[in-house]
Amino acid sequence: PGILVICPPIKDPQNELKEMFTGGREKSFHLPKHYLTIAERNGCLFLNSNEHVELDVADGVHLSVAGHRGLADAVAEKIQTYFD
Repeated sequence: PGILVICPPIKDPQNELKEMFTGGREKSFHLPKHYLTIAERNGCLFLNSNEHVELDVADGVHLSVAGHRGLADAVAEKIQTYFD
């Protein structure tokens, strides 16, 4: 199917978000392999956002402006490659 599975980036919570995301950073290191397995099992395209984004240093959870651009460019390239 023409479905793109995107693995979310590894979080690095800062400030008041640290408590809310306790243990999340460690768990997020395992996400790429699990998302890839699911994508492969279902015949989907896969994109590991960790290779294309940077997080906002203010909170370590949300994408920076450059991170949004990097993700948008990677998604566009993956989709274009699919249709070529």
